Amino acid sequence: MDAWYLGRDGRQLGPYRWRVIEQLATAGKLSPRDFLWTQGMAEWARVATFPQLQPAPAPEPIPPETDRRRRSYFVRHWRGQLSLPVSYWINGSLATVIAIALTLWIGQTDTVTKLGAFGTGAWLLAMLTSLYAMTVWQFTGIWRSATRHTSRGGSGAWAVAARVMVVIGVIGTLQQAVEQYPLWKQATLLVAGREDVPRSQFRVLNGATELELSGGLTFGTASALQTLLEATPSIRIVHLNNDGGWISEGLQVEKLIRDHQLVTATETECVSACLMAFLGGRERLLASGARLGFHQASVAGFGGASASGGNEQFREFFRSKGLPEDFIRKALSAPPNDMWYPTDAELVAANVVTGILDQGAEVDDVLR
Repeated sequence: MDAWYLGRDGRQLGPYRWRVIEQLATAGKLSPRDFLWTQGMAEWARVATFPQLQPAPAPEPIPPETDRRRRSYFVRHWRGQLSLPVSYWINGSLATVIAIALTLWIGQTDTVTKLGAFGTGAWLLAMLTSLYAMTVWQFTGIWRSATRHTSRGGSGAWAVAARVMVVIGVIGTLQQAVEQYPLWKQATLLVAGREDVPRSQFRVLNGATELELSGGLTFGTASALQTLLEATPSIRIVHLNNDGGWISEGLQVEKLIRDHQLVTATETECVSACLMAFLGGRERLLASGARLGFHQASVAGFGGASASGGNEQFREFFRSKGLPEDFIRKALSAPPNDMWYPTDAELVAANVVTGILDQGAEVDDVLR
């Protein structure tokens, strides 16, 4: 019969159907000390003796280590769940070295030099944003890991040293961010289409045997020059009366001039990155009264640390052309907003120019 009686505190309750007893157990209304009886039972039995009325066992908690393994490695570092040696030496020091090396390698590839104004600006912004995001991730993970280090049985001194290094790193990063403001500004201007370099201009002269490159060295100058040289193989001389511009374009123009074994000449003025193109000529001629101007590199009008990479490019390029160290030192001593104009004698002595054109002389006449 489906009739059950409940005994509690000396009282008899019921009868209830069995499903009601089960509902009471599920709802926690039954105590293990309560009694149950139904017809056919010899005596009352405690609720605790009915297995089907006992609460289901709680699920076993996931061991902490297993839970950590399920999480992303990057999340575990961010939360300080990795060991301090891993956070500091691998995710901190080693990751920084790899990131810098990878950035430098990518920056030197032909792909970057051919991105154009918008592409270069976007690449710079992406690179800077990624590096600073990684730095925040590194410092946060190391700090949190150092905080937990002693509770894991690690050395308290090592934990303190790691936190001190994080503080020093944060200060250094803030200083670097201030120094790199010109890079952020330049990248933003490029993405916005506000290139501050005069547009390059080309003129084919003297029966398609000569070419003048004036204006500046904007993005795309080298590509346009390559198209002109391929379409006009009769060109022998490139006149560079140019205000300079991007170092990457200067290097590419220099390579084109060198590969085509062209003569370079300046009748008015060739300054800054234009000098790289000028030095690519198999013969390099300067008209009497014309000037070649040297100065330090700049980024968005700023010199200093933000332009150190450009200055190093200038230095290595001048050395590859065999210019004397004393001349290179003077060339890179002029601030970005100034210019050093060597004398004709200094230019000839340094082998920057191979000849000075007399007043009114034509380049083609001299070459004959």
